[in-house]
Amino acid sequence: MNLSIKGKGKQYGLFLAFFVLLSFVSVWGIANIFGDGSLHIDLSFLSPSVLLSLIVLFVIFCYLDGVRFYFILKALGQSVSLWYIIQITFVNKFLSSITPFASGGGPLQVYLLTKKNVPAGCGIAATLIRTVLPIIFFFITVPLILLHNDSLQALIPGYDPYLYIGVMVIFYLVIGSGFFYLIYHQRMIQVLIYKTCKRAGKNKLFRRFDMNRVCKTLLRELTHFTYNIKMFFKGEKKYVLLSVISALLFLLSLFLFPYVLVSSMGYRMALIPVLEFSAVITFITYAAITPGAAGIAEGAFALIFSGFISASSSTTLTFLWRFFTVYAGSLFGMGSLYYLMIRLKANDKNQKQQLTQVIEHSCSKLQLVYKYQVTKPSES
Repeated sequence: MNLSIKGKGKQYGLFLAFFVLLSFVSVWGIANIFGDGSLHIDLSFLSPSVLLSLIVLFVIFCYLDGVRFYFILKALGQSVSLWYIIQITFVNKFLSSITPFASGGGPLQVYLLTKKNVPAGCGIAATLIRTVLPIIFFFITVPLILLHNDSLQALIPGYDPYLYIGVMVIFYLVIGSGFFYLIYHQRMIQVLIYKTCKRAGKNKLFRRFDMNRVCKTLLRELTHFTYNIKMFFKGEKKYVLLSVISALLFLLSLFLFPYVLVSSMGYRMALIPVLEFSAVITFITYAAITPGAAGIAEGAFALIFSGFISASSSTTLTFLWRFFTVYAGSLFGMGSLYYLMIRLKANDKNQKQQLTQVIEHSCSKLQLVYKYQVTKPSES
């Protein structure tokens, strides 16, 4: 994995540049479509008390993001320090923000967990569970929100509640069936992997790969993954419960940012509708293809809140919402990634030095024994 981090440095740099460019274009688009055409960000309403409230909420938001992952690992029987978990959570924020489908954070988190003796299969299971818990929440709540929230219904062209419910039910059945077969009918998935690898091995494009080794690795990690998913639900009940509670509190802290910003800007909106809007927007960002949901998140946010705020406030509100929920965490994530990579490199160097010392010490002992055996007087 060290290789991939070195090799992907330039790739991550390109992703970051694209994310920054796309975010700028998104804010510019919001200013011209929903705003007054000006890119001016008005920060005059950020009094010391408002700024302090946002900073405190940001700290709570980041802390809960780490805590929920910490309890998931605890439920899986893994003990890793909370501080280390918070660091790799920031790394996940950064890489998820700059890669399509937020795909970059998970693999590196799994690698960083292996450095703390967490098996890769367990790390993969933990990162998936962390993602699945909010998705389950959205699958339950978002349909109910759309069924009763008139403001959101008005934004959906040709909204038909019965058609909508039918589509969602079918979607739930497909996802639920796939997850069920993955956990309880693993044999089918294993056969599919084996046949796929066997066919790929005959293809010219894959001949340079050792497909037998790839197949064994995939089957091994699948076994570890499903085992750890089962272990999570069979794990210590208090950690399973704390995982769910901390995940819900994390989402609540995320949903509170728009409310604090809107209220601070002088607009009167009830708390519950703002939380509902935030839930729908976050649900949309989970399915976004762009890095960090850039463009899609800003567009959905500005569209939903455009009916409640003035055009002059749209750009400022959207930018600050993204700053506290994405940009700030990504900046800390860049620092965390750099810090952890330096530490890992130093640790690897120290381990090599220690290994060299052990080998040299062992060799010197062997030389002494050899010399003793050669010079030892023969017994008469």
